Amino acid sequence: MGWGKLTGKLMPRLYSPSVVGFYEQLWEADGARHLRDLILHGFYGVLPPGDSYSDDLPIRFIRSAEMNCDLDIELDDCPFVEEQYYIKKAQVQKDDVLLAVKGATIASRKCVAHVRENIGQAIVNGSVYRMQVKPEVNPRFLAIVLSTDLLKRQMRLALTANNGVDYLDKSLIHHLVVPAPVQAIQDKVVSIYDTAMAASISAKPEAAALLASIDDYLLSELGITLPPETENTLASRTFRVQAHGLGGWRFDPLFHAFEMWHAIEQAGVPSLRLGAICTSVKTGFAAGGKDQAEGDDGIIQIRPTNIDSDRRLKFDRNIYVSADLARYRPREILKLGEVLFNNTNSQALVGKTTLFDMSDRLYACSNHITRITVNPDRALPEYLTAILNLYQRRKAFFSICTNWNNQSGVGADLLRKIVIPVPDMSVQQKIVEEITATFSKAANVKAKATRDLEIAKHEIEAILLGGAT
Repeated sequence: MGWGKLTGKLMPRLYSPSVVGFYEQLWEADGARHLRDLILHGFYGVLPPGDSYSDDLPIRFIRSAEMNCDLDIELDDCPFVEEQYYIKKAQVQKDDVLLAVKGATIASRKCVAHVRENIGQAIVNGSVYRMQVKPEVNPRFLAIVLSTDLLKRQMRLALTANNGVDYLDKSLIHHLVVPAPVQAIQDKVVSIYDTAMAASISAKPEAAALLASIDDYLLSELGITLPPETENTLASRTFRVQAHGLGGWRFDPLFHAFEMWHAIEQAGVPSLRLGAICTSVKTGFAAGGKDQAEGDDGIIQIRPTNIDSDRRLKFDRNIYVSADLARYRPREILKLGEVLFNNTNSQALVGKTTLFDMSDRLYACSNHITRITVNPDRALPEYLTAILNLYQRRKAFFSICTNWNNQSGVGADLLRKIVIPVPDMSVQQKIVEEITATFSKAANVKAKATRDLEIAKHEIEAILLGGAT
Protein backbone atom coordinates (compact mmCIF):
# COMPACT_ATOMS: atom_id res chain seq x y z
CA MET A 1 0.00 0.00 0.00
CA GLY A 2 1.40 3.39 -0.96
CA TRP A 3 1.30 5.63 2.09
CA GLY A 4 -0.06 8.46 -0.02
CA LYS A 5 -3.27 6.43 -0.25
CA LEU A 6 -3.72 6.74 3.51
CA THR A 7 -3.62 10.49 3.89
CA GLY A 8 -2.66 13.65 2.14
CA LYS A 9 -1.02 15.10 5.26
CA LEU A 10 1.86 13.96 7.43
CA MET A 11 0.48 12.99 10.85
CA PRO A 12 2.79 10.93 13.10
CA ARG A 13 -0.10 9.25 14.94
CA LEU A 14 -1.13 7.60 11.66
CA TYR A 15 2.06 5.54 11.62
CA SER A 16 1.36 3.36 14.68
CA PRO A 17 1.08 -0.39 13.91
CA SER A 18 -2.59 -0.56 14.93
CA VAL A 19 -3.51 2.35 12.66
CA VAL A 20 -1.48 0.98 9.75
CA GLY A 21 -3.22 -2.38 10.15
CA PHE A 22 -6.60 -0.66 10.29
CA TYR A 23 -6.02 1.16 7.00
CA GLU A 24 -4.61 -1.95 5.32
CA GLN A 25 -7.83 -3.77 6.20
CA LEU A 26 -9.88 -0.92 4.75
CA TRP A 27 -7.95 -0.88 1.49
CA GLU A 28 -8.52 -4.61 1.07
CA ALA A 29 -12.31 -4.08 1.22
CA ASP A 30 -14.36 -4.36 -1.95
CA GLY A 31 -14.50 -1.05 -3.81
CA ALA A 32 -12.34 0.81 -1.29
CA ARG A 33 -11.49 4.32 -2.45
CA HIS A 34 -11.08 7.83 -1.15
CA LEU A 35 -14.25 9.78 -0.40
CA ARG A 36 -13.30 12.33 -3.07
CA ASP A 37 -13.79 9.60 -5.69
CA LEU A 38 -17.41 9.05 -4.61
CA ILE A 39 -18.68 12.63 -4.66
CA LEU A 40 -19.31 15.17 -7.39
CA HIS A 41 -18.50 18.08 -5.12
CA GLY A 42 -18.38 19.12 -1.48
CA PHE A 43 -18.58 22.51 0.20
CA TYR A 44 -18.61 24.02 3.68
CA GLY A 45 -21.64 26.15 4.49
CA VAL A 46 -21.75 29.79 5.55
CA LEU A 47 -21.60 31.60 8.87
CA PRO A 48 -24.24 34.34 9.23
CA PRO A 49 -23.83 36.44 12.41
CA GLY A 50 -25.56 34.95 15.43
CA ASP A 51 -27.73 38.05 15.84
CA SER A 52 -29.11 37.76 12.30
CA TYR A 53 -31.60 34.93 13.02
CA SER A 54 -35.33 35.62 12.91
CA ASP A 55 -38.40 33.43 12.34
CA ASP A 56 -39.80 35.87 9.79
CA LEU A 57 -36.80 35.56 7.44
CA PRO A 58 -36.97 33.36 4.31
CA ILE A 59 -33.93 31.04 4.41
CA ARG A 60 -33.78 28.01 6.68
CA PHE A 61 -30.37 27.67 8.36
CA ILE A 62 -29.32 24.10 9.18
CA ARG A 63 -26.62 23.61 11.80
CA SER A 64 -25.06 20.47 13.26
CA ALA A 65 -27.58 20.92 16.10
CA GLU A 66 -30.34 19.96 13.62
CA MET A 67 -28.62 16.65 12.76
CA ASN A 68 -29.79 13.64 14.79
CA CYS A 69 -28.59 10.10 15.43
CA ASP A 70 -31.11 8.68 12.92
CA LEU A 71 -29.23 10.24 9.98
CA ASP A 72 -32.06 12.75 9.64
CA ILE A 73 -32.40 16.48 10.27
CA GLU A 74 -34.89 18.02 12.69
CA LEU A 75 -36.30 21.33 11.49
CA ASP A 76 -38.59 22.32 14.37
CA ASP A 77 -36.05 24.62 16.04
CA CYS A 78 -34.14 25.53 12.90
CA PRO A 79 -33.38 29.29 12.69
CA PHE A 80 -33.92 31.44 9.59
CA VAL A 81 -31.61 34.00 7.97
CA GLU A 82 -31.72 36.65 5.26
CA GLU A 83 -31.71 35.85 1.54
CA GLN A 84 -28.24 37.36 1.11
CA TYR A 85 -26.80 34.19 2.70
CA TYR A 86 -28.52 31.91 0.18
CA ILE A 87 -25.33 31.31 -1.78
CA LYS A 88 -24.88 28.35 -4.10
CA LYS A 89 -22.20 26.43 -2.20
CA ALA A 90 -24.32 26.30 0.96
CA GLN A 91 -27.71 25.54 -0.63
CA VAL A 92 -29.22 22.28 0.63
CA GLN A 93 -30.48 19.88 -2.03
CA LYS A 94 -32.33 16.58 -1.93
CA ASP A 95 -29.91 13.67 -1.36
CA ASP A 96 -27.18 15.86 0.09
CA VAL A 97 -24.99 14.09 2.64
CA LEU A 98 -24.07 16.36 5.54
CA LEU A 99 -21.02 15.86 7.75
CA ALA A 100 -20.30 17.79 10.98
CA VAL A 101 -16.70 18.97 10.84
CA LYS A 102 -16.10 21.13 13.91
CA GLY A 103 -15.94 20.64 17.68
CA ALA A 104 -17.59 17.94 19.75
CA THR A 105 -19.98 16.90 16.96
CA ILE A 106 -17.15 15.35 14.92
CA ALA A 107 -17.49 11.54 14.90
CA SER A 108 -20.38 11.77 17.37
CA ARG A 109 -23.72 9.97 17.19
CA LYS A 110 -25.10 13.00 15.36
CA CYS A 111 -22.29 13.76 12.93
CA VAL A 112 -23.96 12.64 9.68
CA ALA A 113 -27.29 13.32 8.00
CA HIS A 114 -28.94 12.44 4.70
CA VAL A 115 -31.36 15.00 3.22
CA ARG A 116 -34.04 12.60 1.99
CA GLU A 117 -36.58 15.18 0.84
CA ASN A 118 -36.65 18.62 -0.74
CA ILE A 119 -36.92 21.04 2.20
CA GLY A 120 -37.18 24.27 0.25
CA GLN A 121 -34.79 27.19 0.52
CA ALA A 122 -32.17 26.17 3.06
CA ILE A 123 -28.45 26.51 3.67
CA VAL A 124 -25.97 24.76 5.94
CA ASN A 125 -23.73 26.19 8.61
CA GLY A 126 -19.98 26.60 8.04
CA SER A 127 -19.37 23.79 10.53
CA VAL A 128 -21.09 21.36 8.17
CA TYR A 129 -19.60 19.88 4.98
CA ARG A 130 -22.26 19.33 2.27
CA MET A 131 -21.71 16.65 -0.39
CA GLN A 132 -23.47 15.43 -3.53
CA VAL A 133 -22.57 11.88 -4.62
CA LYS A 134 -21.82 10.51 -8.08
CA PRO A 135 -24.60 8.65 -9.97
CA GLU A 136 -23.18 5.21 -9.14
CA VAL A 137 -23.32 5.91 -5.38
CA ASN A 138 -26.44 5.60 -3.25
CA PRO A 139 -26.40 8.78 -1.11
CA ARG A 140 -28.01 7.03 1.83
CA PHE A 141 -25.36 4.32 1.63
CA LEU A 142 -22.64 6.96 1.93
CA ALA A 143 -24.38 8.53 4.95
CA ILE A 144 -24.65 5.10 6.60
CA VAL A 145 -20.99 4.30 5.99
CA LEU A 146 -19.88 7.70 7.32
CA SER A 147 -21.79 6.90 10.52
CA THR A 148 -19.98 3.58 11.09
CA ASP A 149 -17.03 3.15 13.42
CA LEU A 150 -14.88 2.43 10.35
CA LEU A 151 -15.21 6.06 9.25
CA LYS A 152 -15.56 7.68 12.66
CA ARG A 153 -12.21 6.27 13.69
CA GLN A 154 -10.65 7.86 10.61
CA MET A 155 -12.28 11.19 11.47
CA ARG A 156 -10.81 11.12 14.96
CA LEU A 157 -7.38 10.32 13.55
CA ALA A 158 -7.67 13.19 11.07
CA LEU A 159 -8.54 15.96 13.55
CA THR A 160 -6.62 19.20 13.35
CA ALA A 161 -6.91 22.33 15.48
CA ASN A 162 -8.61 25.47 14.16
CA ASN A 163 -8.54 28.32 16.69
CA GLY A 164 -8.21 25.75 19.45
CA VAL A 165 -11.23 23.72 18.26
CA ASP A 166 -11.14 20.25 16.67
CA TYR A 167 -11.70 20.45 12.94
CA LEU A 168 -11.83 18.31 9.78
CA ASP A 169 -10.44 20.17 6.80
CA LYS A 170 -11.48 19.47 3.22
CA SER A 171 -8.32 17.60 2.25
CA LEU A 172 -8.64 15.19 5.16
CA ILE A 173 -12.35 14.65 4.48
CA HIS A 174 -11.56 13.80 0.86
CA HIS A 175 -8.91 11.31 1.98
CA LEU A 176 -11.28 9.28 4.17
CA VAL A 177 -11.18 5.67 2.97
CA VAL A 178 -14.65 4.36 2.11
CA PRO A 179 -15.46 0.74 1.20
CA ALA A 180 -17.89 1.25 -1.70
CA PRO A 181 -19.03 -2.02 -3.31
CA VAL A 182 -21.30 -2.24 -6.34
CA GLN A 183 -24.69 -0.53 -6.14
CA ALA A 184 -26.60 -3.76 -5.49
CA ILE A 185 -24.59 -4.26 -2.29
CA GLN A 186 -24.99 -0.58 -1.42
CA ASP A 187 -28.76 -0.95 -1.70
CA LYS A 188 -28.68 -4.06 0.49
CA VAL A 189 -26.77 -2.14 3.18
CA VAL A 190 -29.39 0.62 3.04
CA SER A 191 -32.22 -1.92 3.38
CA ILE A 192 -30.60 -3.60 6.39
CA TYR A 193 -29.99 -0.27 8.11
CA ASP A 194 -33.39 1.29 7.42
CA THR A 195 -35.30 -1.79 8.59
CA ALA A 196 -33.44 -1.84 11.91
CA MET A 197 -33.65 1.94 12.31
CA ALA A 198 -37.40 1.95 11.76
CA ALA A 199 -37.85 -0.52 14.63
CA SER A 200 -35.60 1.60 16.85
CA ILE A 201 -37.50 4.81 16.08
CA SER A 202 -40.88 3.20 16.78
CA ALA A 203 -39.80 2.39 20.35
CA LYS A 204 -38.76 5.95 21.21
CA PRO A 205 -42.22 7.30 22.13
CA GLU A 206 -42.78 4.54 24.70
CA ALA A 207 -39.39 5.10 26.34
CA ALA A 208 -39.86 8.88 26.23
CA ALA A 209 -43.25 8.63 27.93
CA LEU A 210 -41.74 6.60 30.77
CA LEU A 211 -38.97 9.14 31.31
CA ALA A 212 -41.38 12.06 31.06
CA SER A 213 -43.45 10.56 33.88
CA ILE A 214 -40.55 11.05 36.32
CA ASP A 215 -41.16 14.79 36.71
CA ASP A 216 -44.85 14.38 37.50
CA TYR A 217 -44.01 11.62 39.98
CA LEU A 218 -41.41 13.77 41.75
CA LEU A 219 -43.69 16.78 42.02
CA SER A 220 -46.55 14.63 43.31
CA GLU A 221 -44.42 12.81 45.87
CA LEU A 222 -43.08 16.10 47.21
CA GLY A 223 -46.50 17.76 47.23
CA ILE A 224 -45.40 20.48 44.83
CA THR A 225 -48.18 21.88 42.65
CA LEU A 226 -47.17 24.06 39.76
CA PRO A 227 -49.70 26.71 38.72
CA PRO A 228 -50.79 26.82 35.07
CA GLU A 229 -48.60 28.84 32.76
CA THR A 230 -49.55 32.51 32.68
CA GLU A 231 -50.01 34.61 29.60
CA ASN A 232 -47.08 36.74 28.55
CA THR A 233 -48.51 40.04 29.78
CA LEU A 234 -47.07 43.01 31.64
CA ALA A 235 -48.86 41.90 34.80
CA SER A 236 -47.37 38.40 34.64
CA ARG A 237 -43.90 39.87 34.23
CA THR A 238 -44.24 42.09 37.30
CA PHE A 239 -43.06 40.82 40.66
CA ARG A 240 -42.89 42.01 44.23
CA VAL A 241 -40.28 40.93 46.76
CA GLN A 242 -39.33 42.11 50.24
CA ALA A 243 -35.93 43.80 50.43
CA HIS A 244 -34.80 41.51 53.26
CA GLY A 245 -35.53 38.53 51.03
CA LEU A 246 -32.87 39.49 48.53
CA GLY A 247 -29.82 39.17 50.76
CA GLY A 248 -27.24 38.94 47.99
CA TRP A 249 -29.60 36.85 45.88
CA ARG A 250 -31.43 37.78 42.69
CA PHE A 251 -33.30 40.95 41.78
CA ASP A 252 -34.75 40.35 38.32
CA PRO A 253 -38.18 39.41 36.97
CA LEU A 254 -37.03 36.26 35.16
CA PHE A 255 -36.00 34.72 38.46
CA HIS A 256 -38.78 35.97 40.71
CA ALA A 257 -41.52 35.17 38.18
CA PHE A 258 -40.34 31.55 37.98
CA GLU A 259 -43.13 29.51 39.57
CA MET A 260 -41.01 26.55 40.69
CA TRP A 261 -39.41 28.51 43.53
CA HIS A 262 -42.77 29.76 44.81
CA ALA A 263 -44.33 26.30 44.53
CA ILE A 264 -41.58 24.76 46.68
CA GLU A 265 -42.07 27.42 49.35
CA GLN A 266 -45.83 26.73 49.44
CA ALA A 267 -45.61 22.91 49.37
CA GLY A 268 -44.71 22.51 53.02
CA VAL A 269 -41.91 20.03 52.34
CA PRO A 270 -38.69 20.90 54.26
CA SER A 271 -36.17 22.67 52.07
CA LEU A 272 -32.54 23.78 52.32
CA ARG A 273 -30.03 25.58 50.16
CA LEU A 274 -27.98 23.13 48.11
CA GLY A 275 -24.84 24.27 49.90
CA ALA A 276 -26.36 23.14 53.22
CA ILE A 277 -26.78 19.54 52.09
CA CYS A 278 -23.38 19.21 50.41
CA THR A 279 -19.83 19.02 51.70
CA SER A 280 -18.26 20.25 48.45
CA VAL A 281 -19.39 22.17 45.36
CA LYS A 282 -16.54 22.90 42.95
CA THR A 283 -15.88 22.99 39.22
CA GLY A 284 -13.55 20.74 37.28
CA PHE A 285 -10.51 22.06 35.44
CA ALA A 286 -9.50 23.17 31.96
CA ALA A 287 -6.78 20.85 30.69
CA GLY A 288 -3.72 22.45 29.17
CA GLY A 289 -0.01 21.86 28.74
CA LYS A 290 1.19 18.87 30.72
CA ASP A 291 -2.42 17.94 31.59
CA GLN A 292 -3.12 16.82 28.03
CA ALA A 293 -2.63 13.25 26.87
CA GLU A 294 -1.77 11.82 23.46
CA GLY A 295 -4.13 9.09 22.33
CA ASP A 296 -6.39 7.19 24.70
CA ASP A 297 -3.86 6.08 27.33
CA GLY A 298 -4.74 8.73 29.88
CA ILE A 299 -7.62 9.62 32.19
CA ILE A 300 -11.01 10.35 30.63
CA GLN A 301 -12.08 13.94 31.26
CA ILE A 302 -15.87 14.08 31.45
CA ARG A 303 -17.49 16.98 29.58
CA PRO A 304 -21.14 17.98 29.01
CA THR A 305 -21.16 15.83 25.85
CA ASN A 306 -20.56 12.78 28.06
CA ILE A 307 -24.00 13.27 29.64
CA ASP A 308 -26.64 11.86 27.31
CA SER A 309 -30.28 12.85 26.87
CA ASP A 310 -31.33 10.36 29.58
CA ARG A 311 -28.84 11.94 31.99
CA ARG A 312 -26.62 8.85 31.92
CA LEU A 313 -22.87 8.88 31.29
CA LYS A 314 -21.82 7.92 27.77
CA PHE A 315 -18.35 7.49 26.36
CA ASP A 316 -18.68 7.43 22.58
CA ARG A 317 -16.22 10.29 22.09
CA ASN A 318 -13.72 11.01 24.84
CA ILE A 319 -11.07 13.56 25.73
CA TYR A 320 -8.10 12.27 27.73
CA VAL A 321 -5.79 13.98 30.19
CA SER A 322 -2.43 12.78 31.43
CA ALA A 323 -2.35 9.62 33.53
CA ASP A 324 0.05 11.52 35.82
CA LEU A 325 -2.84 13.76 36.89
CA ALA A 326 -3.59 11.30 39.70
CA ARG A 327 -0.13 12.04 41.10
CA TYR A 328 0.25 15.81 40.74
CA ARG A 329 -3.44 16.85 40.95
CA PRO A 330 -5.09 14.01 42.90
CA ARG A 331 -8.06 16.15 43.97
CA GLU A 332 -9.18 16.33 40.34
CA ILE A 333 -9.87 12.58 40.27
CA LEU A 334 -13.61 11.89 40.57
CA LYS A 335 -14.99 9.85 43.44
CA LEU A 336 -17.93 7.46 43.36
CA GLY A 337 -21.21 9.11 44.26
CA GLU A 338 -20.32 12.63 43.12
CA VAL A 339 -23.10 14.51 41.36
CA LEU A 340 -21.95 16.08 38.08
CA PHE A 341 -23.73 19.27 37.00
CA ASN A 342 -23.35 20.83 33.53
CA ASN A 343 -22.65 24.46 34.48
CA THR A 344 -22.30 26.07 31.02
CA ASN A 345 -22.72 25.26 27.31
CA SER A 346 -26.11 26.76 26.45
CA GLN A 347 -29.15 27.92 28.37
CA ALA A 348 -31.06 24.91 27.03
CA LEU A 349 -28.50 22.45 28.43
CA VAL A 350 -27.28 24.14 31.59
CA GLY A 351 -28.25 22.01 34.56
CA LYS A 352 -28.34 18.55 33.03
CA THR A 353 -26.99 16.38 35.80
CA THR A 354 -25.73 12.84 36.25
CA LEU A 355 -24.43 10.64 39.05
CA PHE A 356 -20.83 9.48 38.76
CA ASP A 357 -20.87 5.73 39.33
CA MET A 358 -17.89 4.50 37.29
CA SER A 359 -15.21 2.37 38.96
CA ASP A 360 -13.50 0.76 35.96
CA ARG A 361 -10.76 3.38 35.63
CA LEU A 362 -9.81 6.91 36.73
CA TYR A 363 -11.90 9.89 35.58
CA ALA A 364 -11.69 13.67 35.93
CA CYS A 365 -14.04 16.37 34.65
CA SER A 366 -13.74 19.60 32.69
CA ASN A 367 -14.39 23.12 33.97
CA HIS A 368 -17.83 22.93 32.30
CA ILE A 369 -18.85 20.43 34.96
CA THR A 370 -19.46 21.24 38.63
CA ARG A 371 -18.73 18.41 41.07
CA ILE A 372 -21.10 18.10 44.02
CA THR A 373 -20.37 15.89 47.04
CA VAL A 374 -23.54 15.28 49.03
CA ASN A 375 -23.57 15.08 52.85
CA PRO A 376 -24.91 11.53 53.42
CA ASP A 377 -26.66 12.67 56.61
CA ARG A 378 -28.74 15.20 54.66
CA ALA A 379 -29.54 13.69 51.26
CA LEU A 380 -28.96 10.84 48.83
CA PRO A 381 -26.86 11.77 45.78
CA GLU A 382 -29.33 9.93 43.53
CA TYR A 383 -32.13 12.06 44.96
CA LEU A 384 -30.25 15.33 44.40
CA THR A 385 -29.49 14.25 40.83
CA ALA A 386 -33.21 13.72 40.21
CA ILE A 387 -34.13 17.12 41.69
CA LEU A 388 -31.53 19.01 39.65
CA ASN A 389 -32.72 17.30 36.47
CA LEU A 390 -36.31 18.19 37.36
CA TYR A 391 -35.22 21.82 37.69
CA GLN A 392 -33.32 21.65 34.40
CA ARG A 393 -36.28 20.25 32.48
CA ARG A 394 -38.51 22.95 34.02
CA LYS A 395 -36.01 25.61 32.85
CA ALA A 396 -35.12 26.64 36.38
CA PHE A 397 -31.49 27.22 35.50
CA PHE A 398 -32.48 29.29 32.48
CA SER A 399 -34.01 31.70 34.98
CA ILE A 400 -30.77 32.18 36.93
CA CYS A 401 -28.05 31.96 34.26
CA THR A 402 -25.42 34.66 34.40
CA ASN A 403 -22.37 35.44 32.30
CA TRP A 404 -20.06 33.02 34.07
CA ASN A 405 -16.88 31.30 32.89
CA ASN A 406 -17.13 33.50 29.75
CA GLN A 407 -20.42 31.79 28.86
CA SER A 408 -24.01 31.78 29.99
CA GLY A 409 -24.10 29.47 32.98
CA VAL A 410 -24.51 28.79 36.68
CA GLY A 411 -21.40 29.11 38.82
CA ALA A 412 -20.67 27.12 41.97
CA ASP A 413 -21.48 30.03 44.31
CA LEU A 414 -24.87 30.54 42.67
CA LEU A 415 -25.57 26.82 42.65
CA ARG A 416 -25.02 26.59 46.42
CA LYS A 417 -27.96 29.00 46.89
CA ILE A 418 -30.50 26.90 44.98
CA VAL A 419 -33.43 25.76 47.15
CA ILE A 420 -33.73 21.97 47.36
CA PRO A 421 -36.75 20.18 48.90
CA VAL A 422 -35.31 17.76 51.47
CA PRO A 423 -37.84 15.24 52.81
CA ASP A 424 -36.97 12.43 55.22
CA MET A 425 -34.39 9.89 54.08
CA SER A 426 -37.12 7.24 53.84
CA VAL A 427 -39.03 9.41 51.36
CA GLN A 428 -35.85 10.14 49.41
CA GLN A 429 -35.10 6.41 49.25
CA LYS A 430 -38.59 5.65 48.00
CA ILE A 431 -38.26 8.31 45.30
CA VAL A 432 -34.86 6.98 44.23
CA GLU A 433 -36.18 3.41 43.99
CA GLU A 434 -39.20 4.48 41.92
CA ILE A 435 -37.12 6.59 39.54
CA THR A 436 -34.53 3.81 39.20
CA ALA A 437 -37.28 1.36 38.30
CA THR A 438 -38.67 3.79 35.69
CA PHE A 439 -35.24 4.27 34.14
CA SER A 440 -34.84 0.49 34.03
CA LYS A 441 -38.16 0.08 32.20
CA ALA A 442 -37.24 2.77 29.69
CA ALA A 443 -33.79 1.24 29.21
CA ASN A 444 -35.32 -2.18 28.53
CA VAL A 445 -37.61 -0.69 25.89
CA LYS A 446 -34.66 1.03 24.23
CA ALA A 447 -32.40 -2.00 24.53
CA LYS A 448 -34.94 -4.19 22.80
CA ALA A 449 -35.22 -1.67 19.98
CA THR A 450 -31.49 -0.95 19.63
CA ARG A 451 -30.30 -4.56 19.88
CA ASP A 452 -31.38 -5.27 16.32
CA LEU A 453 -29.89 -1.96 15.19
CA GLU A 454 -26.48 -2.86 16.65
CA ILE A 455 -26.68 -6.29 15.05
CA ALA A 456 -27.49 -4.57 11.75
CA LYS A 457 -24.50 -2.23 12.12
CA HIS A 458 -22.14 -5.17 12.72
CA GLU A 459 -23.63 -6.95 9.72
CA ILE A 460 -23.07 -3.83 7.62
CA GLU A 461 -19.43 -3.52 8.70
CA ALA A 462 -18.91 -7.21 7.88
CA ILE A 463 -20.37 -6.63 4.41
CA LEU A 464 -18.15 -3.59 3.88
CA LEU A 465 -15.01 -5.46 4.94
CA GLY A 466 -15.86 -8.51 2.82
CA GLY A 467 -16.97 -10.80 5.64
CA ALA A 468 -20.52 -11.17 4.30
CA THR A 469 -22.46 -10.53 1.10
